[in-house]
Amino acid sequence: MKHISAVMGSPHVKYVKKFAWFPRRLNNGSIAWLKDYFIQQLAWDKYDQDKKLGWSNVVLSQKYLSVEDATIERLKESK
Repeated sequence: MKHISAVMGSPHVKYVKKFAWFPRRLNNGSIAWLKDYFIQQLAWDKYDQDKKLGWSNVVLSQKYLSVEDATIERLKESK
């Protein structure tokens, strides 16, 4: 039996920019309120053949990051 990454490929990191209308606790312990923050998602792309919905994401994990922390994470990934 093959490992899941052999079938679906390796997961990718996706950053989604959000605005905190309500208080949101970030992973570093601070609270974002009335400002931008990012959700870092580790996900696989998946084609749903049964429901014919097309491409969708299978999210493995999520982190809530401030704008500064997201910039640092992106710089680490670019190495």
